[in-house]
Amino acid sequence: WTGYTKELSWKAPYSDPSPNIKRDVTSFAGYAILGGISAIAVTNLDVLMVGGFMGESSAGFYAIAFFIGAIITIPERSISKISYPIIAEAFKKGDINKIATLYKKTALNQLIIGSLIFVGIWSNTHNIVHILPDGFEQAKYVVILIGAARLMDMSTGANGIILLNSPWFRYDLITNVALVALTILTNSLMIPKYGLTGAALATFITIAVYNSIKFSIIWWKMRLQPFQITTFWVLSIAFFCLMIAQYVPVLDRFWVDILVRSTIIVVLYGALIFGFKVSEDVDLIGFQIVSKLREILNFKSR
Repeated sequence: WTGYTKELSWKAPYSDPSPNIKRDVTSFAGYAILGGISAIAVTNLDVLMVGGFMGESSAGFYAIAFFIGAIITIPERSISKISYPIIAEAFKKGDINKIATLYKKTALNQLIIGSLIFVGIWSNTHNIVHILPDGFEQAKYVVILIGAARLMDMSTGANGIILLNSPWFRYDLITNVALVALTILTNSLMIPKYGLTGAALATFITIAVYNSIKFSIIWWKMRLQPFQITTFWVLSIAFFCLMIAQYVPVLDRFWVDILVRSTIIVVLYGALIFGFKVSEDVDLIGFQIVSKLREILNFKSR
């Protein structure tokens, strides 16, 4: 009927934006694309430079170690996807308080999850070496340094998202270009001297400087920062769990050792995080999980 009355149209409504809007959108898109290209380049530069200085086999070991250490960032990607539209909408409405709250929450929750994974990886490096091919021992410290670098990145929360959605989004491209230059410089200096560990140390230094710059810009322009007293508690709990894990005896079968060691870490870490009530969001998730388990157990006992 709508087709017969000519009310049905396959053409989307379109209104020609003003030149100012076109210019702003084009500018923002250009900076965002170039910033994204810079970020992608950085994740591959160190591997390429290791291959250039040390050969393909060393580059292969480094790449494997790099991606094991980067496992820590998986939760960050999920949190970023959730945070991005909320922060963008808050900037649109000028709600700085909401942005400040999200800044702190993303930093804390990412640190909680990332610290658990980091402690688990560090405590199981001997098992990782056992699983992977001979010669991977040289990349053991790469896993730890890359993990520490990524954890430091996560601890600063949604600083990249905030900067990109702010009126000072151009600084995001500047910091990314600086990151590329610093990556090349630090790797050129450290790979010839320290090998694979030098490449990982270069990445650690680069990410530290990169996040310090973004932190400083956000503080300078908006007077926002992601840290709170609970940040200290999370780091203290993670350090305590790491020390306890070092005293767990190494078991003969590596898969049993992984299971026992990881279980001890998860139980101890979770108990302390919930016990000290460092995060309302984590407490809520924990409460929901416990409630669900109780429902399942009650159902089975009937």
